[in-house]
Amino acid sequence: MTMNAEESWNRIEGQVEETLATMEKKRRKAYSRGFLVGLLLAVAVCATLFYYFSLGAISLTIIAVVVIILVMCIALSTTFINLDRQYKKDIMPILVGEICPNAAYEAKSGVDESTFFSSMIFKKHSNQLFAHEDGISGKIENTRFVFCEAHLYYSETLTVNGKSKKQTIHQFDGMAFDAEYDRMMNGNIIMTTLKTIEGTDATFNKVKMDDAGYEKLFDTYTNNEEECRTIMTADMQQRFTKLYNTIKQSMGESDMTVSFYKNRMLILVPSLRNRFEARILIRLKSERVKEDFMVIKEMVNIVEAMA
Repeated sequence: MTMNAEESWNRIEGQVEETLATMEKKRRKAYSRGFLVGLLLAVAVCATLFYYFSLGAISLTIIAVVVIILVMCIALSTTFINLDRQYKKDIMPILVGEICPNAAYEAKSGVDESTFFSSMIFKKHSNQLFAHEDGISGKIENTRFVFCEAHLYYSETLTVNGKSKKQTIHQFDGMAFDAEYDRMMNGNIIMTTLKTIEGTDATFNKVKMDDAGYEKLFDTYTNNEEECRTIMTADMQQRFTKLYNTIKQSMGESDMTVSFYKNRMLILVPSLRNRFEARILIRLKSERVKEDFMVIKEMVNIVEAMA
C-alpha cells in the first residue's frame, strides 16, 4: 500500500532532527574555533611584524583582518567537507530507507546519459558532456528506479568579430528520476510545463487531456494517442498534478517534464540548487531535508501506482 509522503516523513523526522542537531553543534563550533585560532595567529603575526619592521597601526589592523579571514575560510571549508560527508553517511540512509526499503544510495551514481536522449526530450550534440551525483536506486515489485542530480550540457565554438569563442550550453541541470518497467510501449508520450521540447520530431502531436487541473499545467505530446490515453488516466493526471504542486510548494521549482518511452518513465525537474548536502553559512533545518524527501517520495508513489 502506498504511504502518504507526509506520513512517511513523520516516521523519520525525529531521527533526522537528532542527527541535524549534532551537525549544527559542529557547524557553530567551527565559527568560534576558526575565529579564536585566527585571532591568536593574527596577534602573533602582527607582533612579529611590528617587532622587526615597526609597521603602523593601520597596516597591522589590515594584516590582522586578512589573517583572521583566511583562517576562518580554511576552518569553515574543512568543516563543510566533514559535515557533507556526515550528511551523506547519516542522513541519506534514513531518507532512502523510508523511501524504499531495498533502495541504496551512492554519491557518484545516477541516471544513465543515454536515457536523456532515448526519452526524446533532448537532441544529442557534438562535444556532449554529462555528470550525475547523489544516486538513489531501488526496486518496487518488478520496477527498477534511479533518482539523482544530473547535468547535461555541451560546448560549441562561435565566431564573433572574426574571433573564435567557446561557450557552454546547459541543456539540463536538476533532478532526474528514471523508472524501468517490465512492459513495453509502442509509442512515446511527453508531458511538460516548458514551452518547447527540442528532442521531439514530426511524429508527435499535441493532445488535450481530460483533467482540467492537469491541462492548466502541462502540454502533452505523443505519437500514439490511443496508448497515451490508456496510460495517462484521470488518476495518473491527478498524480502528476500533485507531484508538480509538491515540487513547486516545497522546493520552489516551476517546471517539470515527463517522458514515457519503450519501457521507461523519465521525470526531470530543472533546478540550480544543490540537494542532499550540508550547509556551513546557515543552519541546516529539517524543513530543508523534508523538501528533498517529499519530492522523491511522491515520485516513488507514482512508480508504485504504475507497477
